[in-house]
Amino acid sequence: MKIKLLSTTVLSLLLLSGCADKVSKIDVNNDKGDQVIGLDYRDFAQAASEATQSMLRSPSLTKPGGGRYILAISDIKNDTMQHIDTDQLIKKIRIELLNSGKVYITTADWWCRR
Repeated sequence: MKIKLLSTTVLSLLLLSGCADKVSKIDVNNDKGDQVIGLDYRDFAQAASEATQSMLRSPSLTKPGGGRYILAISDIKNDTMQHIDTDQLIKKIRIELLNSGKVYITTADWWCRR
């Protein structure tokens, strides 16, 4: 009985120690990793950048006589079968628009629900 318990314990320890991998931090700005089949953070970064650049090129964000418009950003609904972090996408867009200096951003959408 002791041999069976000892061999089971040793085998369990060997299996658990074999699962340890080296952990490394990914630099999302300089990632040269392989492409994946699904969506990953690179896809969100590219989509956010393209959407923001398109908005900034539009004359709709240029207020006549100077100044800035107030841009309200509401929730984005994920209506797909995939788990998509829409907060990650909208955060990148919001930050780029704020840094452009063309608009003020608000997430208060109470006036839209009237």
